[in-house]
Order: sequence, then structure tokens, then C-alpha cells
Amino acid sequence: MSITLELILLLCYVFFVNCSQTRIVVTCDRNGFTCKTIGSKRLVTYQCGSNGQDILFQTWNFGEPSNTAWLEIKNCEKLEIDMSCNQYRRSFESLTIENVKNLRFTRIVSTVKNPTKIVIKNVKYIDVIPENTFSIPHMVKYNGVASQHELQEILFEDVSIGTIEGHAFHSLRGFKTFNWTNVNVTRLHANAIKIHFNTTEKYQGSFTLMHSAIEISEYLSFQLYVKQALFRNNKFVEIMPGGINGTIETFDFFSNIINTLQPGAISILSKTVNIMDNTFNYLKYGSLEKISPGLLVDSHISFGNLQFSYKFIKNKIIYVDAGSLNPDMEAYNKVSTHFDFSSNSILCSCENMGWLMSGVGHGYSTSSLQHFYEIITDRNNSNVCSGISCMKIISDIKHLLKNDKCTPIENFCHTTNPPPNNNRSKELVWLNDSESIISGCHYFKSNFMYIIAASLYSCLRQYIS
Repeated sequence: MSITLELILLLCYVFFVNCSQTRIVVTCDRNGFTCKTIGSKRLVTYQCGSNGQDILFQTWNFGEPSNTAWLEIKNCEKLEIDMSCNQYRRSFESLTIENVKNLRFTRIVSTVKNPTKIVIKNVKYIDVIPENTFSIPHMVKYNGVASQHELQEILFEDVSIGTIEGHAFHSLRGFKTFNWTNVNVTRLHANAIKIHFNTTEKYQGSFTLMHSAIEISEYLSFQLYVKQALFRNNKFVEIMPGGINGTIETFDFFSNIINTLQPGAISILSKTVNIMDNTFNYLKYGSLEKISPGLLVDSHISFGNLQFSYKFIKNKIIYVDAGSLNPDMEAYNKVSTHFDFSSNSILCSCENMGWLMSGVGHGYSTSSLQHFYEIITDRNNSNVCSGISCMKIISDIKHLLKNDKCTPIENFCHTTNPPPNNNRSKELVWLNDSESIISGCHYFKSNFMYIIAASLYSCLRQYIS
């Protein structure tokens, strides 16, 4: 790669091991750089040239003004960021990367150093985020000097990523903010994101994933220890066992579309669980049973004197395996819990209803599970079985399952009674083409019509036999 004068000003091509051996001072207001002084601190902005040249930016090897607090890199065709460093350096307060077509992160074999805050916005594509790109090695020291002001905040917005490797976001402690908005990821490897957030009342951290699409979340891809985690309006193709894992005081899972939820996919200890307004295409056996009551910080109060909450409300479910709906009921029954499983709709196939109505379909037989399924079928909880053109309260369809034979609900639509009005929409809408799961380069359509056809065919065979 040829090196222009502009790149020489931007970069420090270091031919030595030590970060500080070669330094070039930035010339403000020339060669793509602008500098703005705010109080006693300085904002340095670099605008990439229009020649489409590859740019390698070594964040700790270019000679910035001594009072630089904020660094911005904007409008690049191809940009590579190298955050490796072996020498103690004062951290920037923030690094912002914005409007980049192709962004790469150097695979680091030495010590990584991140600014206190990283903002990445409007990046068309990142092929891979390598291991240890965003991490804080334990007790970091550079030539015997302890590093201060390590990475505390990560904000991604309008970003597409191919692969996030294991330990890409790793060893982050006392973290403040992790916020992804409109981020598309093809694959999250196991142990990709592991963060311990600040849990103090004054500086408590938060995790937010919104309006994003993730195709595959591998085992333990999200490991969170946080006061509150919010997943809202996201699309997941498959969440593998333990894909969402950790201790989360308040777990909010709202308005997401999930194609397949594997056994134990959500495996958390939580004081407050809110799972509402989601669409689950396929819940496999035990997909929710690893959700248990727990505390993020020891309150020194007996569990018997604490109040826990579990709400599973207004979710749409297309296909269920046996024992796929219940959380850890044995644990919840041992503590004081506000438990609400209401206003959910389940595709009214013979197989789905068989799992709900048959004790065999509840998984291992315990009194706690029996009580859980009584809650589902309680008329007052307004859980419904929905067909193509009608719906019925689940408690009202037991007569459709007689002598091991199933009567399709569509034959009884003229007798349908609407559920009690609990502020529920009058019309149930299942996955359709407009709600197909889109992420990365792939397009996934719901198998709703296939499930309907298979269910009706199964019922027809039972009648013939």
C-alpha cells in the first residue's frame, strides 16, 4: 500500500516494538485533520480522502495534540483500526468511527488498549470482529504503569457484521453502557460478549439491543451480569442453548421475532422477568426452563422475604415441543413470585394442543408443572388457541381432543366465543411475509402454512384410521 503525505500525518508506521518510538504530530486544519478546542480539551477529527485508498489507523501510534480528549474518523471507503499498544498511554475519552463502507479491526497479538468510549455508526460492513478487540486484560500495566480509564461504553448504530469471534467483547468489568441499535450480525460465536456491568446505584450499567437482527447466537454468546438488559424489536434466526446467559436483575424481552429457541436458550437468574409481545416460531423442549429466580447482588435478605416477578404476556407462538413453555417452576414455587402467563396465542394445531392438554406433554411430571399448565388453561388468563380465521380460549377446546383423536378448530369456528377483554387486540396476526426474519445476507420465511397443512393432514389420517 502506497503511503501519501496525508497518511504519514495520520499514521505512525512503527517498525519498532515500542509504541512511543516514532511519533508524528498532527497538523490541525491540514491534510484532512481539524481540531476544535472545548474548554481545556481538544476534539480531533480526521476526514478520509476521496481517492478510496486503504487506511490503517493505529490509534496509539499517531502524534495527537497532548490535550486530545475525543477522536473522530469519518467518511472512509476502507478503514482498518489497530488498537494494540505496549506502552502506557493516556486514554482518549472517546473514539467515534462514522460513515465507513468497509471497516476492519487488526487481529491483536500483543496488548490491546481501548478508549473509554467507542461509538461506531453507519458502517456498511465489518467482516469479522476478532478475539480481544474490545477487552481489558486483568490488571493491565504498560512498563509497570497501571492503565486508567479503560473501556466503559460501547455504542453501535446502523452497522452490519459478518462474524463476531469468541472473546471479542471480553473481560469488561465495571461497565457502564452497551447499546446496539440496528445492528445486523450473521453469527455470534460462543463467548462472544461477556460483560460485568457496574451494579452500584449511582453508576449502574445497562445493556440494550434494539431493532437488530442476529442469525445465529451460539452457546454463551451473550454473558451478562447487569441490573437491566433490554432486548426490543430484534430478529433472531436461532438462539442456541445458553445463548442468552447470566445474572440479570431485570430482564426485558419485548416485541422480538425468534425463529428457533433451543433448549435452555435463555438461561438466566433474574429478579424480574418480562417476556411480552414476542413471536416465537418454534419453542423446543425446555427452551425457557433455565429461567430461574435469582439476585445480582447479595441483598442479605432471605429469599423467603423477597418478591420476584415472572411475566409472559401477549406472545404469539406457532410451534411448541413438549415442556417448552415453562420456566424453572420448582425454583419459582419456593419463593414469593408474582406470576403472570396471560393473553398469549398458540397455533391451534392438533400437536400443539396435545402437548398442552396431555400430562405427557408437560415434560417430567411434578406438581409445580401441573400447576403451571393449569395457569395456561385457566379461562381468566385469556390464553387462546388461534386458527386461520378464528380463535378459542384454550380452556374451551378440551372437547376437541377425545379418544386420542383431534378435531381441527376450523370445524368449530361458528361457535367461537371471544376471550374476555384484557386490552388484547381483537385480531391475531401470525408471521407473514412482512415479518420474515432478515439478517445479514439471508432471508428466512415463516413455515406457518406448512405447519397448518401438516396439522390438518395429521388430523385427517386420524379420522380415516
